Amino acid sequence: MRSATSERRQRLLELVSGDEPNEIPELAMALKVSESTVRRDLADLEAEGLILRVIGGAVARPADPSWRQKDRVNAAAKRRIGQAAAAQVEPGMLVFLDAGTTVAKAAEVLAGCADITLATTSLPSLMVLAEGAAEVVVLGGVLHPRGGRLLGSMASQQLARMTPDVAFLGADSIDLVRGLSCPDMELQAMKSLTLENARTTWVLLDNTKLTARHRHPYFVPLPTSVGLITEAPVTASAREAIEAWRAAGHRVIEAD
Repeated sequence: MRSATSERRQRLLELVSGDEPNEIPELAMALKVSESTVRRDLADLEAEGLILRVIGGAVARPADPSWRQKDRVNAAAKRRIGQAAAAQVEPGMLVFLDAGTTVAKAAEVLAGCADITLATTSLPSLMVLAEGAAEVVVLGGVLHPRGGRLLGSMASQQLARMTPDVAFLGADSIDLVRGLSCPDMELQAMKSLTLENARTTWVLLDNTKLTARHRHPYFVPLPTSVGLITEAPVTASAREAIEAWRAAGHRVIEAD
C-alpha cells in the first residue's frame, strides 16, 4: 500500500474512533478526498475488522469480550435466568437457542430432557448439550470463535425452514424503542428471522444488560409479543427498566 494511502486510512481510523456514527461527506471533507475514496477505504478497513460501516458512514468497531470472558460475568444471575427460561419449555417442543452465555445456561438445564428438540447456532450451548439426552440440531454456518456462534446463509436457510415452539434470544444490550443491540448485520438478520418464525420468543438478559450503554450500531425491533426473562432487579435503574417494558406490553419474568 502506498504511504499516502496508509496515512490517510490511519487518519480515517482516528476520525471514526468515537461512539457516534461519522458520515461519509464529513469524512471526505476532513480528509480532503472524494467520497468514493472514503467508501473504498471504509470497505477495506471493515474487511480488516477495524471499523463497522453503517448507513451513510461508519463507526469504530467496539472492543468485544470473548464468550468465555462473558461467561464469567454475573454467572449466578445467568443460572437463575436459565432455570426460569427452561421452565417455559414443555415436552415435545422444538426450541431454538440463540448464541450467548445466558442462553447457554438454559441449555444446561434443558440438556437432560430427552423429550424435546434443541436447535442452536451457539458454541457454548453445544458444549453443554453434547453429552445430554435432548435431540440436538446444529444450524451450520461460519464459526465466529470469539462470539461463540455460527452464522451465514446456511444457518439462515435452516432456520427459515423451522417453526420453533419457543426461542430464547440473547443480547449485549436492549432498548425499549430500538430493540436488541447487535454487533453486525448477520446477527441482526438471524435474530429477526427467529422473531418471524418462532411461536413464542423470550429474550434472556441479566440486569446489567437492561441499562447498558449500546456498544453496537445494529438493532432488532421487538414486538410486544416478545417477553423478557431477567433476574429480580438489584438496582433502582433496573427496576425502572423492567417496569417500562411491562408498561409497553411485554411479559417479564423475574428470576430469583
